[in-house]
Amino acid sequence: MTMPRRREPESLVLPLLTWPQARLIERMEAERAALAERIAQLPRHAHYRLALETRLRDLTAHQMMLEIEMKGA
Repeated sequence: MTMPRRREPESLVLPLLTWPQARLIERMEAERAALAERIAQLPRHAHYRLALETRLRDLTAHQMMLEIEMKGA
């Protein structure tokens, strides 16, 4: 009979050490929601909408990089 192995923790970083990044990610999520709402109200091919969509993509990429950094480092 073999004993089940204990799984390795997914992250070695303690949540208390990453709370500033977590708060920044929460703020980014709120800003993304506000941008998405503003984008939805604009005409499809409006220049301002395209600028907001670019800003939303950049913000999303930055947020994803922070989340990966939090989990991996």
